[in-house]
Amino acid sequence: MPRTSKPWYRKDRKAWFVTIDGKRHNLGPNRKHALQQFHELMSQPQKRVIPSDSLLAIIDAFLEWCEKHRALDTYEWYRFRLERFAQTYPDLRIGELRPYHVQEWIDDMELSNGSRRNYGRSIKRCVRWAKRQGYIDHNPIADMELPKGGKREMVVSEGEWATILDLVGHGCLRDLLIVTWETGCRPQESLIVEARHIDVQHQRWVFPESESKTDIPRVVYLTRHFQVERKIDQGMSSLGATRSRERIRRAGHRVPIVAVCRQGRDWTMLPLASRIRRQRTRGLAR
Repeated sequence: MPRTSKPWYRKDRKAWFVTIDGKRHNLGPNRKHALQQFHELMSQPQKRVIPSDSLLAIIDAFLEWCEKHRALDTYEWYRFRLERFAQTYPDLRIGELRPYHVQEWIDDMELSNGSRRNYGRSIKRCVRWAKRQGYIDHNPIADMELPKGGKREMVVSEGEWATILDLVGHGCLRDLLIVTWETGCRPQESLIVEARHIDVQHQRWVFPESESKTDIPRVVYLTRHFQVERKIDQGMSSLGATRSRERIRRAGHRVPIVAVCRQGRDWTMLPLASRIRRQRTRGLAR
């Protein structure tokens, strides 16, 4: 166990000294001032030097690359999972990484099969990227098998859907749920759709290949309840569930659903999940 740092007096130098993280500091001849300076040094956050072959360095490099070359949501997806892995193994070097590290990490979390697979995918993708970029010569977890993704077999009946709408009431969340239900789009698509995605002529949203989960553009056709019109009101500032109302004002289109939550902020996953949890609690209390 490392010894706790504390000042000592050197008679030959007639001064107080202390060693912190391998670095020696001269605190001066006065004991009172030396102790005060010592406490100031100990209170300062120490910068941690990360070896270039550490797993933390690889994760940092991968996330920096993702931030520059991938969509923001993709970066956040990897960041959330890889930071949790880094917190579990802060001192692990890339050469020491083994499949059981990843397996034990995901086994310690109460997750669905699909989420367990995604957590494993995140670290495998990071290490595979490091090998392709030349940071490492060998991928130590290349042969690791990931859990199979789960299947969602629950189907919401018309009666259950009516109950959900009754719980939600009127407002922006109701509109968001209805457009997702009626168009059959993926939940994240109704959250990220922007004015630039609207094809007014064909009454549809078109997500380009770079923003699609497949290798082709993603097309979502609108129902008659959500037909897109030319913008006629200069004060109209929302479209679907978008992040940038300023872009919509310039785009010249509108769609009759509210894009913001009650507090005036755009819907994001965290407040949306929180709101849905509250509605679920209300439903159970009835």
